[in-house]
Amino acid sequence: MKKNIDNENINKLCEKCLNKCKQQKTVTLVSCPSFVPKPKQLFFKFKYNKLNENERK
Repeated sequence: MKKNIDNENINKLCEKCLNKCKQQKTVTLVSCPSFVPKPKQLFFKFKYNKLNENERK
């Protein structure tokens, strides 16, 4: 039987994966053949100069 692993003891690579085959922190993982990355929400910060009223025209 497979043991349930609490979220604190999950390997870093497994934390980023969607699959349920999580490994413990003590296991050294170099790569995983069944790795499926979790989707990430990307945020872009746009920087722009505000135009004066005279420059808009």
